[in-house]
Amino acid sequence: MEAKWSSSGSHAWRSILHGREVLLRGCQWRIGNGKAVSIWQDHWLPRKNMPQVQSHKVDTMADAKVEILINGDTRHNGVYSSKSRYRFLKAETQAERDDEQMEHDRILWRTIWSLQVPNKIKNLVWRACRNSLPTKETLVRRTIIENPTCDHCKHDPESALHALWNCSKLDVELLSWLITKDRSLELFATSVWLIWTQRNQVRVSQPILNVHQIPSLAKERVAEFAATQPEPFITRLALSGFRAKWHPPHPKLVKINCGGAVFKEQKKSGYGVVIQDSNGLVLASMSKLSP
Repeated sequence: MEAKWSSSGSHAWRSILHGREVLLRGCQWRIGNGKAVSIWQDHWLPRKNMPQVQSHKVDTMADAKVEILINGDTRHNGVYSSKSRYRFLKAETQAERDDEQMEHDRILWRTIWSLQVPNKIKNLVWRACRNSLPTKETLVRRTIIENPTCDHCKHDPESALHALWNCSKLDVELLSWLITKDRSLELFATSVWLIWTQRNQVRVSQPILNVHQIPSLAKERVAEFAATQPEPFITRLALSGFRAKWHPPHPKLVKINCGGAVFKEQKKSGYGVVIQDSNGLVLASMSKLSP
């Protein structure tokens, strides 16, 4: 297990060393009586990820062994095989995919809830992404109704995807044009809300909006909502993810930082100055509001 890689080694030997890396990542101590296994340094926890103890080390137990924690006789056989190696690699890959999916979902939800549209539209888009809209397919699954057929096309089951995109009665070309030309998520979300509203009107036999009018009406709704939103009280410079960090000056020098802001509603501006030494101690500061 401690052999070193050599450029003169054969392909078979390099393959063995590569396999050793996988083995070291996935192997764990076979506890036995626990007298040889360190609580803090060794891989011994029976889980796929982070098999070491992650909590802060207790000073009085720095050299403690697992034997003091044993209370019972449950055991894994601890036998390494090609099957166990395959399962480890598969679990490791799945864990990476799960992390990527979680990050993707986090970005998706953040994007939806930051849309500049009414909350009812955000909620509808969120439910559509979660497949929790009360479509006829969902209502059949919950034994509320018996027929899942779409009320518009009278042909396919009404799922969320069908209702908002795939239905043959929708003008998909116009919706595609909204995405590819305007690239406005607010416009698309509002169009989706109008489509869903139209479907509900059909279901309860109310007068419905012509599908060809949806794009223009969506633009009007987005513009109306934007006009009702107050402007930010302070105008800030967007720095595209950049975050300024204060760095101390040379010990024999001081640093002067200044900043300003514009208050549109009051038609005024202000500025401030801070002087600090190398330890971050504020030596002097001031601020002033200008007409």
